Amino acid sequence: MSTLDKGLLPEELAGQEPAAAGIARLEGWLDRAGERLNPILVKEARQAMKSMQFVVTFTLLILCAWAWTGLVLSLSYAQHGEAMYFQPMGPLVLAGYFTVLAVPLLVIVPYMAFRSLASEREDGTFELLSITALSARQIVTGKLGSAILQIIVYYSALSPCIAFTYLLRGIDVVSIMLLLSGLFLGSVLLSALGLLLATVTTVQVWQMLISILQLIGQLFITGWVVTAVWVWVEAGSPTAYDDRIFWLIMLLLALIMGSFLALFVMAAAAQISFSSDNRSTRLRMVMCVQHLILFGWAVCWYANQKEWEAFTFFFSISAFYWAVMGSLMSGEMAELSPRVRRQLPQSLLGRAVFTWFNPGSGTGTLFALLNYLLGVVCVAFLGTFLGLWNESDPFPFEHIVLPGILWLSYLAIYLTIGRGLVMLFRQRMAIGVFRAFSINLFVIVGGAVGPFLASAILPAIFDLNVASYEYDMMQLPNWLWTIIEVHDESLSAQSVIVGLVLLGGGLAFLVQLALAAREVEATRQAAPQRVLEDEAEMHPRRESLPSSPWDHDEPASGEPAPSEQAAISPEDPAAPGIIE
Repeated sequence: MSTLDKGLLPEELAGQEPAAAGIARLEGWLDRAGERLNPILVKEARQAMKSMQFVVTFTLLILCAWAWTGLVLSLSYAQHGEAMYFQPMGPLVLAGYFTVLAVPLLVIVPYMAFRSLASEREDGTFELLSITALSARQIVTGKLGSAILQIIVYYSALSPCIAFTYLLRGIDVVSIMLLLSGLFLGSVLLSALGLLLATVTTVQVWQMLISILQLIGQLFITGWVVTAVWVWVEAGSPTAYDDRIFWLIMLLLALIMGSFLALFVMAAAAQISFSSDNRSTRLRMVMCVQHLILFGWAVCWYANQKEWEAFTFFFSISAFYWAVMGSLMSGEMAELSPRVRRQLPQSLLGRAVFTWFNPGSGTGTLFALLNYLLGVVCVAFLGTFLGLWNESDPFPFEHIVLPGILWLSYLAIYLTIGRGLVMLFRQRMAIGVFRAFSINLFVIVGGAVGPFLASAILPAIFDLNVASYEYDMMQLPNWLWTIIEVHDESLSAQSVIVGLVLLGGGLAFLVQLALAAREVEATRQAAPQRVLEDEAEMHPRRESLPSSPWDHDEPASGEPAPSEQAAISPEDPAAPGIIE
């Protein structure tokens, strides 16, 4: 065993000074810790730090920071003269450094994370990674760790400049920390999203289109964030640290960003894992957590502001969320591998609760609908209870719950149509998650745009002079206009249109149940003996050793105690049970 593996020996450290010996021990500890790091992280970090892209980006970052420092000090001296020493310039200078730092963190690093995984497939090196002992999650987290390391290097380069802004007055430490923390989380989240987008498709044409759209989206987000910071500076850097709503919003943003980060990492790992693996259960658990976060935030909003509109907002955001997730889950394969079947719940209660977490397009679509239905039921019970508790502000059941039920009905209708089209196209071609999402998106958007075109634009094109801009029966498939009419109380629960939508939603839900019957009936499959032997060999069961004298089994009557058994020699002819 080398010194690197074992660390420096005591006799090797004996002749050294205490400080040198401490540094030597630290280096040995760091070497041993480095050997335990993710190999993908080490490989990607070495390649990234040696790349021309990192050298150019880092050099431009430093040059831009120097240029901004000289520019703002020169302009300030030209404008205020000697009085510039008494001007609070902290927010202005910080906004400039924030802009310089936001470009590499929100554009360069996420895009390079996308390219790092996409190039593995283009160069044919991903197959070599997939046959190693590394899991799919280790590959994704290793590449994400390399992106985080680059972010830390960029932060370290500008940390003296950012600390300098506090000395210029006009800004407090909390504001600086919030800005930098938000930028850090946003960069990590976009990097994880870039890794997920790199796994969506293997077709180079689609990958090129996705990379262009990703770059445009990152530039838009960067421009929006930088503009918001400069508007905040122009407004005098207002702070609301004593307002509970401000911290409630910050907490919500942190929870949402953290949950989406976990979702993106798990989804990217699921996309590159083996097809026989369970790719869905963990993702659906994260979805449940996100839905719970959104519901909890609506409850907190109502508790602080006493506004029932919090639950209306919850229904709207939740409907869009489950429409996206249901569209993605409708692209999952219905066949369960034997490996997944061995992990299915076995008891009646377990099957009733956890069957919807099993992989499959049928269980996935029903999972989205049941989660939304659970949200409607919780809001109805909670609102009724709060309305009875506060008699001066009764719960507007029809104004709050009826739109939620309509959202659910439209969700069931369009997800059923989209899944039906996916099943139809799948008979002729391979339909993955990306194509299933595109089909569902076309159906959902077409349901809102199609009736509007039919009633307003087409008569104008054909000069029929019967164009109508009023809501009528033709707008029944238009989910957006119908929900707006219900919010404006132009449609009541007794309306024929509302009744037809509810009837269609109920029928669609029954159709989904019928289509998912085969997946729901799947039962656990016993593991073959070969699999059990391999599992026992890979993960041997540890023998439980006694940790105290009281952990020994009680000796039977007539048998010696364990301490007495140890004292008995096998050669002792008087020892009981050993004579023969």
